[in-house]
Amino acid sequence: MERLVLWHRAVSPPIDNPDRVTAMSEWLDSVARRSQALGGVQLARVGSALCVAFELSEWNRVIETCLQLVHEAESLVFPGDESFRPAFGLAMGDVVGHGQKATGGEFEFFGGGCIDRAQLLATRARAGEVVIDTDLHMVSASTFLVGRSVGSARTSHRGYALDPAQPRRRACRASLALLGRPPVPRATQENLRDIERLVRGGKSHLVVLRGSSALGARDYLQKLWERCQPRRLLWVSGVPGGLEPLGSLRRAFIRAFGDAESATVELVKLELGDVVTRLMGGHQVLASEARTFLSGALRTKSKASEHAVESWIVLDPVHTVDRATVDAIASVLNSADLTVLVFACLASDVGLPDTLERFPSRTEMAMPPLSAADARSIAEKVLREPSGSEIARRAAVLGGDTPLGVLEAARAMVASGDLIHNGRAFVWRNGPRAGVHKIAVSELIAERLEGMDSDCLRVLEAICIAPVGSSAELVSQLAAHDGIDTNRFTEIVGQLTAESLVASGAVLDPTSQELRTAVWSAMPASRRAEISRFLAKTIYAHRAHQGGMARATVGYFLAEGGDVEHGAELLIAAARLAATAGYRRSAIQLSAAAVQFDRRDVTRKAASEVVRSLRPSTVPKERTHPQPDLEGESTQEMEVPGASRGTTLERAVHAFVEGKLDTVERYLDAAVAQGSSVVAAGRIRALVCLARGDVAGAARVFDRVRVESGDDRETQAQSSLTMAWILLRAGRVHQAVRAALRTLSITRSVSNRRGETAAMKTLAACYRAIGRASDAAFIDQAMPTG
Repeated sequence: MERLVLWHRAVSPPIDNPDRVTAMSEWLDSVARRSQALGGVQLARVGSALCVAFELSEWNRVIETCLQLVHEAESLVFPGDESFRPAFGLAMGDVVGHGQKATGGEFEFFGGGCIDRAQLLATRARAGEVVIDTDLHMVSASTFLVGRSVGSARTSHRGYALDPAQPRRRACRASLALLGRPPVPRATQENLRDIERLVRGGKSHLVVLRGSSALGARDYLQKLWERCQPRRLLWVSGVPGGLEPLGSLRRAFIRAFGDAESATVELVKLELGDVVTRLMGGHQVLASEARTFLSGALRTKSKASEHAVESWIVLDPVHTVDRATVDAIASVLNSADLTVLVFACLASDVGLPDTLERFPSRTEMAMPPLSAADARSIAEKVLREPSGSEIARRAAVLGGDTPLGVLEAARAMVASGDLIHNGRAFVWRNGPRAGVHKIAVSELIAERLEGMDSDCLRVLEAICIAPVGSSAELVSQLAAHDGIDTNRFTEIVGQLTAESLVASGAVLDPTSQELRTAVWSAMPASRRAEISRFLAKTIYAHRAHQGGMARATVGYFLAEGGDVEHGAELLIAAARLAATAGYRRSAIQLSAAAVQFDRRDVTRKAASEVVRSLRPSTVPKERTHPQPDLEGESTQEMEVPGASRGTTLERAVHAFVEGKLDTVERYLDAAVAQGSSVVAAGRIRALVCLARGDVAGAARVFDRVRVESGDDRETQAQSSLTMAWILLRAGRVHQAVRAALRTLSITRSVSNRRGETAAMKTLAACYRAIGRASDAAFIDQAMPTG
């Protein structure tokens, strides 16, 4: 039976008097008692040697006990003023008993290679060392740090001594609070300097910030806002699935004022009528009302004294914001009596939503990658190192060309124990690791998440699944459903904040979108579904989500949690409200989402009815004057029933090739709502998410459709190829290679030359991603022709 075996050995001068023999016996008695309290079974005891076997599950507590015993022995003095230092050897393996005694049923003899290994490691240990074998090291590496290697010619006999100065990783994680914040890169400051002139320009303007979300623009905007102090700042983020009409706008005001009640009180003072109460509660708000409300909420009581632009709106990132909110913001950009500066953050080569694309006063800025000098400067500031520091240089190389990459590299070096803080500065614990090259941000974050306390990880998972900008109150209620009480929750949030996993402030968000994606990707599907169920229950009972529009988010989480029928019903109900309120695009999105989750005929019929109802006559009569077509779609374009299903999907593919991602999603939603293949549309939608840099969104969409691909070889090949690109964009290159090879095998088996070429192109991209350009070129040359 597999056991964890402890071997104790005393490292002290020869015991040659009765008093010292008695003292040693008393010490061994105490070790035996501590071991028995952990469920240990004593196998042997002779002289200063003690051998005890434990259940494998007790490895953490056994190691902690050994470390405590070593510490206690440091102050123990034996008779004759002799110091005493024990040593421990720990090994995992089979323990076999032979020959039972006449009484008690105990074995006379115990054998097994792990007993010999534990004895060997204890013999080779130095005074005060705890040495573990290779198997135990693999199990405990995320919790305990090791120092020297206790060598042997045979790998099976090799061991590792726990670091005597800093054996626990959690002490390293505590040092993360000592890291500094990265400064704004010089190149970024130069690129964004024109924004200050736009602030004082006195006219509404749209600023498009293109590039990775890790390129520093957001930190710069925050600092620029603190310096310029516009009258109003709205930080608008996405809602789950981008579905809830005006959900992003509602959450932006809740975020600005702290909670829904405070937002309602403050906005009512602006005499905006009952629309405030309806919006804050997630109830139906007409499109015309939303535009009037937003314009009034942004308009200040008096003209700004120092700066001409009164309000700022940040869409971060723009593609996750619900379409109704985007259109309302586009309307205030066109307002003649209001000046507003809108910042749209999005990835490179991704188109803006149509209503923003048409705004003439637009400036586009590409966020530059870090230079090597800027990367070193950021690493020096983060690690508080002097100029020219070798430690900072290594962090800069590992982090690559983004501020977040450099910051996460420094955090990973500290959390992993490569760097420790000696009270004055960070220093190498055992020296740098062999080799130095850029590591993907996702891999740096994944390394930092290893060995987290289980309760802390559960709360972090809840924060990363919850809607962006969720309050501490909501997440605390969510955690309570997961078995974590309020006091423990508060303690955990403090720890997560200290470890730079959760941003400090009124809302609970992960410190970066990359962290949110990494946590989501690492969670088993069953765990994601469990949290989604808890979220649906929490949000359903929350007073800020009582309205029919807000029920779209409840429906989304119900469906994600497995209750697809109830979730689809809420999504269809929200779609009907969106249609009658004038949010045509949102109504189609909600209908398509319902069908994607629930394939029942009743859901398909309801979704089709919603789409057919979207005619000009359905626009609410409350409109007193003509409104611009903010959806960017003609009635003819939206009358999908008249077009064949294949044609609609083909239009989506053509739009994708042209880079018109907003148009792609419009066609996909309409096609699905009208009954087109959800699997085919899902693959295209996953590629749209990838094009926008939303890897987690791509994986989420693909997970829904992969199980429905069936046994058809062509469909399996298409699905496998899509997964290869998702894995490649997520930085998981080796898994991407395997998916591409599977695609290649399938396409060759069915003689699909186009599919074979696509698979080989994907393989070549994988090899380029890991720096093997020559192998990629060889694959390019080997592609089939014709």
